[in-house]
Amino acid sequence: MDKIFANAMIYFRKKAHLTQSELAIRTGITQSAISKLEDGAYWPNKITISKFCEGVGISGNEFCLYMGLQLIASAFKSVIWLSYDEEED
Repeated sequence: MDKIFANAMIYFRKKAHLTQSELAIRTGITQSAISKLEDGAYWPNKITISKFCEGVGISGNEFCLYMGLQLIASAFKSVIWLSYDEEED
C-alpha cells in the first residue's frame, strides 16, 4: 500500500497533463511537497488531498474510487502470487 497513493497522484497529475511545477501553482502545494508525495515519502492530510483533487480537476470521490480499485488489484495480485508459490512446494 505504500506506493499506491503516490502512484495515484502521479496518474491523475499526468492525466491532467500537468508538471509538478504547474500543479504546485494551481494548488498552492509546493513542488517539493508534491515530489515527496509522489515518491511516497509521506501521506498527505485531507486539506492537501482536497487541493490536489481540485488542481487536477477530479472529485475526492473519484480519487478514492481509483485508490480503492488499486488496493483491490494489489491484494488480488498478492493472492495469485501466494497461490502460485504454494503450488510449487
